[in-house]
Amino acid sequence: MGNLLEQFTADLSQHFFLREYSFDKNRFHAIGGHQLELADHVIALPDALFLFQLKERDSRAAIDEGSLEKWFEQKVLKKGCGQIADSVRFLKDQPVLMVTNQRGHVRNLAAARQSVIPILLYSACANPPVSISAKKHHVSRRAGFVHLLSITDYYHLCRILALPSALVAYFAFRQDLLLRFPNGHWDETEIAAQFIADTHVRIPAPDVKTILQEAVGDVSTFDISSILRRLGEKVTYLTGKGNDLDYYQILSEFSRLTRAEMRGFKRLLVWALDKAGTAGVQIPARLKGANGTGFLVIPIHQGAFDTRLDALNNLSIAAKYDWRLDRQIGLSVARDGSEVELDWCYLDGPWQQDVEIESALTKAYPFRQTPEPRIEYRYPSSS
Repeated sequence: MGNLLEQFTADLSQHFFLREYSFDKNRFHAIGGHQLELADHVIALPDALFLFQLKERDSRAAIDEGSLEKWFEQKVLKKGCGQIADSVRFLKDQPVLMVTNQRGHVRNLAAARQSVIPILLYSACANPPVSISAKKHHVSRRAGFVHLLSITDYYHLCRILALPSALVAYFAFRQDLLLRFPNGHWDETEIAAQFIADTHVRIPAPDVKTILQEAVGDVSTFDISSILRRLGEKVTYLTGKGNDLDYYQILSEFSRLTRAEMRGFKRLLVWALDKAGTAGVQIPARLKGANGTGFLVIPIHQGAFDTRLDALNNLSIAAKYDWRLDRQIGLSVARDGSEVELDWCYLDGPWQQDVEIESALTKAYPFRQTPEPRIEYRYPSSS
């Protein structure tokens, strides 16, 4: 399309979902050599795939109610849902579907069978008629249930929810709510507040505003997006270990974390940044996500910079074994002069008994008996 709506969505997605999961150039070679195009924008998370079809009304076109309704019916509902249906079919029928993400890495979207979330984003005019703004979804014969949102509502959702896992859960909640109450008239802010409050009961307007303000204000307590975005800027591995795409495994685990779990991890990170490079040896801290992945954070004390990678590897192995996990992420935080060095370790494999590790843990147990921090709440209003 090449329009402002498409550019805005691409820019927003690479910030919110990271470049690794965002696709805005989606032409691919299909069976038989034909070149086809997937949806205008795709976000391919490990466990969910967002299909976005984007519709922007020409700013020079008539904005009377009849013209807007006709455009919405023909271009958004009819044409947009048809394009969504084609994209869903491509994902099912194509054995190989190679497209390039915003990081410049070619990925095969046909290889991953995530749940698909179809969304039509539109930009009609500054104040569309109620007949358009009240339409929150469409059930298509070919495409099934399709979410309808203005680009402004989608932007604010990203600000409020702020995590991929939250947006995945939101659209599941949204679909359930709209199907439960097909004749209800909902503002998107109402749906967002009800999702946060985990209720299908309408919330009074003043409470909606308070809930959303608190949710946005809470983002700083868990946001580590600047660190996760830099993982893909410069990736280096120990000699003979890893390739340029291995760090996706780490990003995948973070993409699954809830707001409360991310808040817990950030507390550990802030603590480690404060303790790194100091004289005292700190006991590593850890937590376990709801999906069973362990997260270990190690502040590297003064004088141990050159041995930090050995410590990271050994303690990550020990942490994985101690909690009998299949997946473990380790992070060491070190200071080299005024520079902060973050090193990562990812372990993936079924737990197996190991006499040597058990012996080492018995002789010198390196972790706290009660891991911190506790998971306290999802959103401020539920604390």
